Amino acid sequence: MTELCSLDPRRDVDLYVETGVVSLGAILEGRSSIDREKEKGSLVLSGDPWLARNMDRWLRTSVYAALEGIVPLS
Repeated sequence: MTELCSLDPRRDVDLYVETGVVSLGAILEGRSSIDREKEKGSLVLSGDPWLARNMDRWLRTSVYAALEGIVPLS
């Protein structure tokens, strides 16, 4: 099920990102990391190895992630 693209871009997919709303939200809010979610099996990346390795460079966290008091998920 496509959650981020509402229209087919009619291009080849470079990277498939399989995750749930809680895991993706935790990454974007700075409550978890890409590596942590991959280790838990909550985030699976398949496709271009460079994009997968460097996901933390192109997927930015929310501005709220920098606020004091953000509690990491346990």
